[in-house]
Amino acid sequence: WIHLNVDYPFKLTGVLYFPKIKDRLEVTRNKIQLYCNQVFVTDNVESIVPDFLTLLHGVIDSPDIPLNVSRSYLQSDSNVKKISAHITRKVADRLEEIFKNDRPALEEKWDNLKLFIEYGMLTEEKFYERAVKFALFKNTDGKYLSFEEYETLIQVNQ
Repeated sequence: WIHLNVDYPFKLTGVLYFPKIKDRLEVTRNKIQLYCNQVFVTDNVESIVPDFLTLLHGVIDSPDIPLNVSRSYLQSDSNVKKISAHITRKVADRLEEIFKNDRPALEEKWDNLKLFIEYGMLTEEKFYERAVKFALFKNTDGKYLSFEEYETLIQVNQ
């Protein structure tokens, strides 16, 4: 779960979470509902949430997003850009926190999260800079390693 609660420079509340992906690739978009002062606006949040995070599910409420939304307006609105950057940062912070404090839990969920994380790392440079710290890769023994751990292991074995 990622809880959003911001008062400045824009007002934003919400809850986002990564859905569990079944065995077959079953990715559904538009599962984030956008509200303005508790009035439903849309579930098409592509302009507000970075593309790789449209795979998340949840609810966002912000009075700083107009009820009358057009895609072109949202793309040029400064508050929307700030909200998008904040959501990306909060997702990265939460995943890094889980990596540091409860790594076994992250490893257990990694197969479900991997698709989101890797897509985000490929498409968003700022997310990559943060995600490189907690991204995991499975070695041939089935053990999860971070980039840093893998790099250290290579240097030791050379």
